[in-house]
Amino acid sequence: MDDPDDSIEEISGHSYKLVDRDKELSLTPYPGKVPYWPHTYIYSTRELHHAGASVKAFYEEFKKAFLNGVYYNTEENSNYSFTLFFDLLDGYDKHRNLTRLENQLHVLGICYPKTAPYAERELITRAKKRDRKRFATEDDPLTLSQLVSYYPESF
Repeated sequence: MDDPDDSIEEISGHSYKLVDRDKELSLTPYPGKVPYWPHTYIYSTRELHHAGASVKAFYEEFKKAFLNGVYYNTEENSNYSFTLFFDLLDGYDKHRNLTRLENQLHVLGICYPKTAPYAERELITRAKKRDRKRFATEDDPLTLSQLVSYYPESF
């Protein structure tokens, strides 16, 4: 009998898969047309509330696919990736698993490079807060020093 895949976890009704850092990642063409979302600076997931129904529907599909290891090409529309960035940060505020957040933001930064500098800064900030509060769980082995080794320029 094969070992079960224990890398899939549940977050807010969506599952996601931890990604091997050495694995090559690539964007998948979306099977339909990516809805146009006029460029705006995204500072939270609230901007999604002002978007049209087709944008909201695509975003939910985009997020679900991302959490399951399918990374859609958003045709240079960074609104989707930045909304997901803030959605993942909001998720961390609920699950408090820094390892999970780091893995998700690592993949996000590779697939959607405009998010990478922001991801590094947010990870370091959250790791410092966690260490100051001495908040750690057995299922979250990532330490601040390990995180800094991933992103030395952010130290």
